[in-house]
Amino acid sequence: MPTDATTAATLYQHACVIRASSAAAHTTASLLQSGTGGLTADLVHARELYRRACDGGELRGCNSLGYMLEHALGTPAPPPPVAGHRAPPVPTADFAGAARLYERACDGGLMRGCNNLAALYLRGVGVPDGANPVRARELFMRACEGQNGLGCSNLGQLYELGTGISADVVRASQLYERACELGAGAGCYRLALLYDAGRGCGRRRRSRAPAPRRRLHARIRASLPASSALKTRPR
Repeated sequence: MPTDATTAATLYQHACVIRASSAAAHTTASLLQSGTGGLTADLVHARELYRRACDGGELRGCNSLGYMLEHALGTPAPPPPVAGHRAPPVPTADFAGAARLYERACDGGLMRGCNNLAALYLRGVGVPDGANPVRARELFMRACEGQNGLGCSNLGQLYELGTGISADVVRASQLYERACELGAGAGCYRLALLYDAGRGCGRRRRSRAPAPRRRLHARIRASLPASSALKTRPR
């Protein structure tokens, strides 16, 4: 089996074209979006392949296409302006289209889709009736319960700030810790800030922490700015 990234990218492209594989279309689109695997970045083509993947039932393709619509990525460049005529409009985000794709991914069991849809509900864009922090909390919770670290981190932020729910810093710290354990750097960082401020963590025991706790604490410490230091001991 090839391990070279460029060879792998070529094979993914081959699978995408020859076999019309939705998974291969998604992987090729990811490589085109990032410009890795020896491929030149091409957001327009990546967006087309994400759509093909989504249409073929690949939920990651739906989520990635939603992200591109949300951030107005991959829209074909407008033609150059003609002298004496107004410049073509700049591509704009399609929040409603993104919401529909995130919902499809979420309903299919892709927790990243639930997290992204929750963010739109929190901001009140692309969803009916404007901002809905209650619905956002439900979706962040679903994502978190589905082992999505960003969902846990975002849910923790709602508890920390009291957005759509009574503020509960202790609960927020628990969610940030879970997010950090799941590999979400945002959760590590937010938990580090709470530790650094002595908020929401309770009294810390001075006994030696088990190895998993020490590793978590090291990850939290690494997420702090260089000028900051933890004021608590690992439990």
